[in-house]
Amino acid sequence: MLGQSTLRERLKEPLTETTRKTRRNLLASSVIGIVIVKVGLVPKKISAFGIEFSQANQESLLQLISAVIIFYIITFLVYVLSELTAWNIALKSEEFEFMMNQKDSVRDLIGENRGGRFFEHIHKLRITANPIFLLRLVVEVLLPIGLATWAVVLTWSWGT
Repeated sequence: MLGQSTLRERLKEPLTETTRKTRRNLLASSVIGIVIVKVGLVPKKISAFGIEFSQANQESLLQLISAVIIFYIITFLVYVLSELTAWNIALKSEEFEFMMNQKDSVRDLIGENRGGRFFEHIHKLRITANPIFLLRLVVEVLLPIGLATWAVVLTWSWGT
């Protein structure tokens, strides 16, 4: 049952460690950008280094933060799309292999006439799982990207 254990693990942790770290960095940079703009923490002076920021320098700093957030958005999207593709390929091949291995034994066990009901039941379970998968996709992918997009808009347009 290699396929089932792989599927189970994928459902527990759909994103790899690298993608989760990228999402964390995306969220951290987004929150920093939002806090700087909304709370007004744009530095005017860093006394430890004797640096004073003009209005143009402050805008450049926030645009740099925007660029970092955009980099993390792109990187995160590439990782997620790659993982979704690999996950879909693995799932389809494991599902096909499992069904081919179980087809004859299931039909022998439940009879030829009721075999269709078994596969209908499997199909219904899959339909039930799809909304949960989509909800998880929204929470783990779309919300961080939405927050990051808002941060880019705020930081890029600051001072204008």
